[in-house]
Amino acid sequence: MMDSAPINHDGTYINIRESAVPDTLSNRILSLQADITPLKIHLEIFGDDISSIDQLPIIPNIDISHHFVKETKSSGEIITLLKAKGGPHIVELLGRTEDGVFVFPRHINFAPTVFSDGSISDYKRVLLQLADAVIFLHSIGIIHRDLAIRNILATKDRQSIVLCDLESLYGSNACPEICSAIFQNLPDTERPYSTKSDVFCFGTTIADFILYNNIKTPWQYHSGGFIPPPPFRSIVEACIRRDPADRPSMLDVKAMLEAIVEPAGDREVA
Repeated sequence: MMDSAPINHDGTYINIRESAVPDTLSNRILSLQADITPLKIHLEIFGDDISSIDQLPIIPNIDISHHFVKETKSSGEIITLLKAKGGPHIVELLGRTEDGVFVFPRHINFAPTVFSDGSISDYKRVLLQLADAVIFLHSIGIIHRDLAIRNILATKDRQSIVLCDLESLYGSNACPEICSAIFQNLPDTERPYSTKSDVFCFGTTIADFILYNNIKTPWQYHSGGFIPPPPFRSIVEACIRRDPADRPSMLDVKAMLEAIVEPAGDREVA
């Protein structure tokens, strides 16, 4: 099934779903054989049925100390954000401005700086939060595609992380199967992003989060010099296996994190 969500200049969006029945309105729009109905409300078009979608609330008073605003970068972002709304440790779409710009809660950018002096228990806690976020996305059919420390925020109380960048527009090229697809000049739509490519990037994100890496090429992870020490080392190594079939699922990764036993008198990761 295909979904499309054009964002109009007035801030409205339209979710167009491919129908199994040929020659319906939604299929004709998706195949560029019909125009989108020019109505000033949020719509879903499925087959020949047109229905309204609850509008995003308008946030009338933007306070930059509490709000972060951004324009959408991809047609599917609004659908992904609405679908993921309420998920654990997922950035929350609060609403929109009068001119259609998205409004989010303001968090602390670049969470690794918040937890840079963290103990094993600190890292275990926030990485479990990140795992819960990714597991939730996978459970509703969303591949993040760009798990990286730049897309992890911290809450203002510095106790939790928030996963952002749900655009699904540009994906990471860190894992081997994506590198291979790029080398073959496959278009982005044909690159094999999957739950297992997210797992690979979860592993590299663990390494970067703890070690504050500045990797120039993904192959550096396999040299062993950019992987954190135990108890996180074996988890990263499992996540970044070259064959996607050999990588654990995100549920397996969560279980591995839960199995970490914090030493008495918890210490920093050395």
